[in-house]
Amino acid sequence: MDVHSVLFKHLPQIYETYGAVQESIRIKVIDGGQYPEEYINLRREVYSEETKWLSSQELFDANDDAGRHILIYDSITSELMASIVSSPADGGDYYLHAKLPREEFSDAIFSTRIQVSPRHRQKGILKLIIYLSMREGRLMGKKRYVGYVEPGDIPTWRVLRYEALEGAAVRGVKGADGHQYNVVPIESTLDEGCMRSFQLLPNELQEWVVRNCFVEEIAQTVLNRVNDFYRIEYFNQIRNHTLTRSNYLSSLKNQYQYVKWTTKILGRAVGMTDDAELREHYVSHLKGEVNHEKWLENDMEYLGSDFPYVRDHLVPDVGIMNFMFIQEALASSRQDPILFLGVPVAIEAISGFLDERFIKDLKACIRNWGYDEPSKGCSFLSSHIHTDGAVDGHWINTLRSLGKYLKTEKQLQETLRVVHLVMNALEQSYSGFTGTKTSTITLQ
Repeated sequence: MDVHSVLFKHLPQIYETYGAVQESIRIKVIDGGQYPEEYINLRREVYSEETKWLSSQELFDANDDAGRHILIYDSITSELMASIVSSPADGGDYYLHAKLPREEFSDAIFSTRIQVSPRHRQKGILKLIIYLSMREGRLMGKKRYVGYVEPGDIPTWRVLRYEALEGAAVRGVKGADGHQYNVVPIESTLDEGCMRSFQLLPNELQEWVVRNCFVEEIAQTVLNRVNDFYRIEYFNQIRNHTLTRSNYLSSLKNQYQYVKWTTKILGRAVGMTDDAELREHYVSHLKGEVNHEKWLENDMEYLGSDFPYVRDHLVPDVGIMNFMFIQEALASSRQDPILFLGVPVAIEAISGFLDERFIKDLKACIRNWGYDEPSKGCSFLSSHIHTDGAVDGHWINTLRSLGKYLKTEKQLQETLRVVHLVMNALEQSYSGFTGTKTSTITLQ
C-alpha cells in the first residue's frame, strides 16, 4: 500500500465535498539535495545580505542535505514567501554542537534556517511556516523539536515560548562579516508548538490550515500506522503461507469479541450526537455493520472452532480489551461524537486497505490446513475490503466527517491520540497471536 497514492485517490473527494478555502498560498515539501533557484535566492537574501549570518558560499550545509524543506509560495505570483528545514535531530550534527549523546534526540526534530521574505512579513506567514514544521515532525513520528536560536525576545520566541535545552552547550558562531555571536539550545514539544502557532494565525490562515492540513495529517498518520501494522509477524506469516490454523482462529475469536458490540457502540454514538448530519453519518455506519459478527461465526464454524464457547465464555486478550475499553469510554464517558470518529478512522483502515493479494495468501494458508473451500474461512476479512476501504466505504466517509467537524488544533491532537491508542491496542493483540513483541507509539 502506497500512502501517497491513497491520499491522492481519496483526499480530493473530501475537499470537493466540503469546499476548499479560496487558495492564496501553495506548499511544496522537498527533500534536501536539490534546491529551486528561488529558494537559493531567498536564503541568500535573508541569511547573507540581510542578517549576514552566512556567507554566500555556505548557504546550505549537511543539515540541509539531510532535511525536509517546507516552502510556502504565493499561488498567484508564484513568489516564494517563506521556508524552513526540519530533520531528525539524531541524524545531523545538532547533537555534536549540543555535546549530548545522539540517542537523546531520537524523539526530536531539528528545525533551522527559518526565513520569511521581507515582502511577506507581518502577515502571519512566520506562524504558518512554524506550524507546518511542527506538523511535519509529528508526521515523522517525533515528539519534540530542538534548535539553536538567538537569545532574547525574538519573533520565534514570541510564537513558541520554548524552553532552554538543559545540559546542552551554547554554540559560538562566526557571521559572514566576521562578527561573533552565540546561539542557545532550546526545546519544546511539537504539540505545544503546533498549538501555539495555530492559535496565533490570522483567521484566514487558520481556516486554510483546517481545510488543508487537519484531515491530511490524520489520513497520513493512520496510513503510516497501518503500513507498520501490516509488517508485524502475523501478516508476514500470511504472506509466507506459514500462519497456523490455531493463530488464525485466535485472531477471529478475539475480533468477534468487539465486532459483536459494534452496533451497540454505534447506537450510543447516534444517541449522543445532536448534529443532524453527523448523526446521519453514524446511522448509516450502524446500518453497514449489522450482523457482521455472523461472518466471523461462519468462518470459525467452517474451520472447526467451538463457537458456543467463543460466544459465551471467551474473554478477549489484553490488546482487544484495551481497544474495547477505548470505544466504551469514549461512547459512555466523554460522549464527544467528533472525537469518537478517531476510532473508526483507525480500525476501518486496518481492514479496508487489505488487498486481493492478502486474501489470496490467506486462502493459501487455509488450503494448507486441509480445507478445500478457503473462501468459507475468510468471509469476514474479504467483505471488509469493500465495506471499509471502497471509495464510498466507512474509512473515506469517516474522513469526510472529520473534514467537516474538526475546527481546532486541540481537536486534531485528541483525534490523533485516539488513532494511536487504537493502533497500539491492535498491534499488541495481533503481535500476541504469533507470540511476538509489539512496538507501540508512546503518547505524551
